[in-house]
Amino acid sequence: MTGLLFALWHLVYAWTLVGVAVLTIYVASVLNRVTGGGYVTGPDDGTGRWWGSEHLGLSGKPVLWTAPVFGLLAFPWIGWQLAVALAFAFLAFRLPPWGQWFDMGRLPWRASRNWFETAITSISLGSKRLAMFWRLLITSPGIVPLAWLICPTIPFIAAMVVGSAIALWLAYELGWRLNPITGISTCEKLAGGVWGLFIIGIAIWTY
Repeated sequence: MTGLLFALWHLVYAWTLVGVAVLTIYVASVLNRVTGGGYVTGPDDGTGRWWGSEHLGLSGKPVLWTAPVFGLLAFPWIGWQLAVALAFAFLAFRLPPWGQWFDMGRLPWRASRNWFETAITSISLGSKRLAMFWRLLITSPGIVPLAWLICPTIPFIAAMVVGSAIALWLAYELGWRLNPITGISTCEKLAGGVWGLFIIGIAIWTY
C-alpha cells in the first residue's frame, strides 16, 4: 500500500511539473507577443480584439517592462542568477531594431531607416531571411552571460549563441508559413515559446 501511494505521489508530482512547464512556455509566448506591442484575443486572422501596449499600461518600450517579468518567470525554475542573465538576454534580443526583415521576404523592400538596418541589409545578399538570421545572430551574444553561468566553456557558449539564433529564426519562418495573413503575431508567440523552452531546458540541464 505504501509503495502504491509513493508511486501515485511521484506520478502526480511529475504531471504537475509538466503542467507548470507548459504554463511557463505559454506565459513566455504571451510575454513576447506583448513585447511586440500588444496581444490579440479571439481569432488571429485580423478579426480578433487587439490589446495594445496602451491598454496594458506599458509606456515607452514594452521590453523594459517585460524583460524583468521574464526574469521573474524563470526564477522558480533556474534561480536568481540565471534568471537575471536570461532577462538580460531577452532584453538584448528585443531591444535593437527589427528593420524590415520581420516579414521574412513576404513584403517589398523599403529604404533603411538607421545604420543598423543599413549594416544588416548590406550583408544579406538581397535576402530578408538571411538578414533576419544576421539580426538574430548579432543580438544573440546577450546569451553569453547566461551560457557562461551554465557551462563556462567556449564550445558550449558558441553552441548556445548560434543555436538560439537558429531556433528563433525557425520560429519566425514557421509563424509566417502557419499564418500568412497576420504572421508576425504567430511568429512572436512561437519565438516567445522558444524562450519558454530555454527556461525549461536550462532547468533540466542544471538540475
